[in-house]
Amino acid sequence: MESLGVPCQEIQIKIEYAILRRKKRYANLVDAEPIALMSILSSFHAGYFRISLSLCSQALLWKIMVHLHNHLPSMAFYLMWYIALAIQVSLCFLYAFKCIFYFDLVKEEFSHYIGVNYLYAPFISCLLLLQSAPLMEPHSVLYKTLFWVFVLPVLTLDTDASTVAREEEVQEEEEAIIEPNQRTSNRRKIPNRNVIRVMAS
Repeated sequence: MESLGVPCQEIQIKIEYAILRRKKRYANLVDAEPIALMSILSSFHAGYFRISLSLCSQALLWKIMVHLHNHLPSMAFYLMWYIALAIQVSLCFLYAFKCIFYFDLVKEEFSHYIGVNYLYAPFISCLLLLQSAPLMEPHSVLYKTLFWVFVLPVLTLDTDASTVAREEEVQEEEEAIIEPNQRTSNRRKIPNRNVIRVMAS
């Protein structure tokens, strides 16, 4: 019997090092390209304030537990409060940079009917931090001034969001009224076929 020979083909593999260099990941933010930092700012939204909101509520919970139960370590409360403060400050700085460089995205987020609810989160987090502050008395002047500083944006956001929602409802009602009128006007514009036949005969 004759043995069948399979023809062998040579395969050449070529590796381009330029592509690998472009996809190089930077460990330090200082060495990173500014395009990567801008993409982080563009993808950052107010929903990330849920992290600080949960941590600030945990800090308040630890404060209540330490006051009710003396055997609990107060160091855990201090640690939780300072972690919540650091994350809140860092998120506020990131969102402030987004407001400077990507104001259009912030405007779209404010006009969105779901995204606008997350804009309450940073101010509510600040109120929780203020309420759970370890070195501030509730009856002090600084406490009251900070309280009103954090409450006023919540009230203004509430009024602005309600006015935007009312304007959207009015626009939807106007569109609902205009659409049937347009249909009737389009029907009037279409000539009757029987009239055309009579005129042709």
